[in-house]
Amino acid sequence: MKIGLFGGSFNPAHQGHIYISELAIQKLALNQVWWIPTSQNPLKEKSKTPYKTRLEGCLEITKNHPKICVKNFEKDSISTYKLVKKIKAQYADAQFYWVMGADNLEKFHLWKNFLPLIKLIEFTIFSRANFLLKAKETRALQIYHKAISARGEGPKEYLDNQSGICKSMGAKLPKFSLFKTKNYDISSSAIRNNS
Repeated sequence: MKIGLFGGSFNPAHQGHIYISELAIQKLALNQVWWIPTSQNPLKEKSKTPYKTRLEGCLEITKNHPKICVKNFEKDSISTYKLVKKIKAQYADAQFYWVMGADNLEKFHLWKNFLPLIKLIEFTIFSRANFLLKAKETRALQIYHKAISARGEGPKEYLDNQSGICKSMGAKLPKFSLFKTKNYDISSSAIRNNS
């Protein structure tokens, strides 16, 4: 069983989230994508929309998408690293991928335990083509490459500009894969600002 984990505020959930999820299912041959709404992203302002409302919005928008499952981990309001570790222990037979938009890479190096998290799960990052090369220059990926170089393991990846996939060349550590997406210019903040 191959499962994508897609975490976020989902404030609100929208068709862009559906598009990324379906693309992940297609590109990675996933059996499911689990949406994991967060009660509060520590790197964002406190949400004015209650967790329960955002969770219900996720359930509503995904009801006709059987491969997208909404998971309620609110009681596990812990770091992504601890949550992924817990999920992997509970579902030891499954293969997990972390699914995210490239905009999250900007602050990814600020995530708690982000280097141990990289070693724990493969990352699949979806971006418009013009962000792909910029994504490779983010602080998080620079730190990651420095870490694996120091261990004599890399860097083991290169960006295939044709496919937009950051391909692995036998890396022992989990890798980042970058996928091109169409210009799907929907953002939760824009939806909130227009409502």
